[in-house]
Amino acid sequence: MTATEEARKLVEEKQQIGPDLAVRLLEEAVASKGADYIYVNQYGERANENPTGCQNLHNLNILDRDKDPEWVPGCLVGHVLVNVFGIERVDPEGSVVSLNQLLGDPFTKEAESVLGRAQFAQDRGETWGRALEDGKEYRGR
Repeated sequence: MTATEEARKLVEEKQQIGPDLAVRLLEEAVASKGADYIYVNQYGERANENPTGCQNLHNLNILDRDKDPEWVPGCLVGHVLVNVFGIERVDPEGSVVSLNQLLGDPFTKEAESVLGRAQFAQDRGETWGRALEDGKEYRGR
């Protein structure tokens, strides 16, 4: 069973996702883009070059106001959330903590910290591989 499948099952059963599964979810997201990937927003800016940081979702039609938004996963945690919850339930700009609350606290505080630590590394301009390592290092603290 993939980490995403396991997380969906836990959410369906109203159980929380712990830090070990959060790391596995990050690993799946990193595998989708590659460990050397560096996040850029929908305008082509790195998170550390933009005062607003990153977005969980990107609108592919951001520059064409005549078209409806077409949302795709953006940042590292955005990929995790979309994989588990589906794109329609993810706030494009929410923080890890606010999204966890909005989604009914599916992540334990420890898992939230793992995701937050990985997100922080990404937002400093680190590769997703480095962000994953930071999340792993934070697990269990």
